[in-house]
Amino acid sequence: MFQFLRADYEGKPSQTGYSGDLYRILDLSGYSADLRDGKALVTVEATFQGVPLQGPSEYSFNVCVNALDAPPTDDFWGGKRKGSDGILRNTEGEGDAFVPAAAQRGFKMAPNGAGWEKARVELRIPPGAKFLLLSFQFVDTRAGRERRQVHGDKVSEFPGQFLDDIQVSLICNVPIR
Repeated sequence: MFQFLRADYEGKPSQTGYSGDLYRILDLSGYSADLRDGKALVTVEATFQGVPLQGPSEYSFNVCVNALDAPPTDDFWGGKRKGSDGILRNTEGEGDAFVPAAAQRGFKMAPNGAGWEKARVELRIPPGAKFLLLSFQFVDTRAGRERRQVHGDKVSEFPGQFLDDIQVSLICNVPIR
């Protein structure tokens, strides 16, 4: 079980934040033969729970999966993922370079925090994918909206927000419809 605590991290340059994030990178190199035809499907599931919310806060959680051709670099995290030809990618290249794929699902937390809520996302893995980047986020949506309206240093805290039971399934040779 993972507990989200705050929307910052040690050494963060800005003391502003409204999203607690957990990232995991999965190496697909052992499955390259099964992935080359573009018929593989990955499913990522996770369960989230929060204690009953106090005050006017609004929380949501997101699960995202990205298929990449190389591990993420500093440029990837900085949003500089376009090649010179304008195609979104993780590595520099021209012509027939790999184009990453992504899928995301977001859900609003129940205000009473009752029970575990399951999130599920599926992604067809494109040929040439070598890594999956999984992202799990717990977001203080009210603070995010306020941050866009008022500038100032504020870090959201997450009292009792949890992530558990992460499951990743890779199915090969799924017919394309």
